[in-house]
Amino acid sequence: MKNLQAAKSKLSDSYKTDPSKLKSEADNDGDFTKSPEYQNAQAKGDDESKKALEDYKKALDEANTVLGDKNATQAQVDDALKKLQDAKSKLSDGYKTDTTKLKAEADKDSDFTKTPEYQNAEGSPEADAYKRALDEANRILADKNATQAQVDEALKKLQDAKKKLADSHKTDKSDLNTEAGNDPDFRKSIPFIIGKAADLAEYQQALNDANSVINDPNATQDQVDQALRRLRAAKQKLIDSYNRLINSGSGVGSGSDHDFGTDTDVNTGVGVNDSNTTSVNNVADKSALQAEVDQALGDVSANANGVVADSSLVSEFNAALNYARSVLADANATQGQVDSALARLRAARAALRAGMLAARNSAGMNLKRGDVSGVNTGASSSVFAALAAVFAGLGVAGAASKRRKHSAR
Repeated sequence: MKNLQAAKSKLSDSYKTDPSKLKSEADNDGDFTKSPEYQNAQAKGDDESKKALEDYKKALDEANTVLGDKNATQAQVDDALKKLQDAKSKLSDGYKTDTTKLKAEADKDSDFTKTPEYQNAEGSPEADAYKRALDEANRILADKNATQAQVDEALKKLQDAKKKLADSHKTDKSDLNTEAGNDPDFRKSIPFIIGKAADLAEYQQALNDANSVINDPNATQDQVDQALRRLRAAKQKLIDSYNRLINSGSGVGSGSDHDFGTDTDVNTGVGVNDSNTTSVNNVADKSALQAEVDQALGDVSANANGVVADSSLVSEFNAALNYARSVLADANATQGQVDSALARLRAARAALRAGMLAARNSAGMNLKRGDVSGVNTGASSSVFAALAAVFAGLGVAGAASKRRKHSAR
């Protein structure tokens, strides 16, 4: 009897049901439900994730039932443990937090900060917002317990901040494009034609730099603005030089001993009457204009054999003189029209003189009237001859006679 009891006791002790592993697994439920994987499955909310959660809950309930059964066999405990572990693994493996997209976006920062948009935005609210979004992204990436929802939110914030910055701080080249695009027309203008070599070189360099910036896809707004300022300044320098020439009152001359005249007897600095009204007693004062026309007709007479000048300068002189003579002949001309005609003719004479001097300097010799050999002014050249056809039948002799008649008044 004693031996039987000993054998029975040995059997009972050796084959007791061991629920320790199952209990340990079940007791981990509180921590597991706080894990990012479990929360990711809850947040996803599709049929597959719902089933995985239900399977885990069912396995956990079964494990607790087995643990509460004093008569549970080891086979029942082991089966419950396997089911619980399998259900938990399905959640842990299938719903891990994926940070690859967020990491890739954050890693682009070094390239993004080199873009013209980012450099244009430096110090702006958009740049500050991007920096905050990037810091948040890096914090999430360093958090091992970050959920997929947190990662996705950080990614969206970073992408949105980057897009807003890029869209609102693009380099605007429109003004520079317009200014550089005006070059062909500016080259035809009198300020360019008669410009000094150094000023023309400065303008050309500014234009070259502007075109380089225009063609640079990575040009910043600062680079564009600087190129625009330089181009405008170089152009304005040529225009200012021309305006100073006009305001000096210099007449047109050939640079030889047969000068066109100097306007020394004519008051300089005449402006346009903005009100476009007549002077005292409603009669326009044409005396200054008449004197300027006489000087211009004298220019033609004194240079009957022709001088070398750019064709556009000659054309403007012709047009200005024709207009001035038409205003003189118009009994109803206003003071504004008279002043405008005077300013235009005075400018045309001064520009033509400067153009002739430039042609002579370019040739490196003193030119005689009508001598065009060896001249290269950088633009088309033509001989400024008697201009008789321009004056509606008034020939050289007639022009000289006309001038003498006016001078005798």
